[in-house]
Amino acid sequence: MVSGWRADFAVANSDGGTVVTAESTFRTNNLLVWAMLPMIRSKFHRTQQAILRGLRDSLEPDRRGVDLSASRS
Repeated sequence: MVSGWRADFAVANSDGGTVVTAESTFRTNNLLVWAMLPMIRSKFHRTQQAILRGLRDSLEPDRRGVDLSASRS
């Protein structure tokens, strides 16, 4: 369905702690996939959010349940 898929996570120091940024890129292989891009992007985003939430919860258990929607990629 897609090719050239790449996912990156960047870590940077911040005044208040650590900032982790997630980014993913891919190329569509056909028109059907292109038409499904909104759904595909949504699924990729939810997966990245779950990874970031797990990372945060394992490092900062007192921040469980904090909304990560402001860190959209």
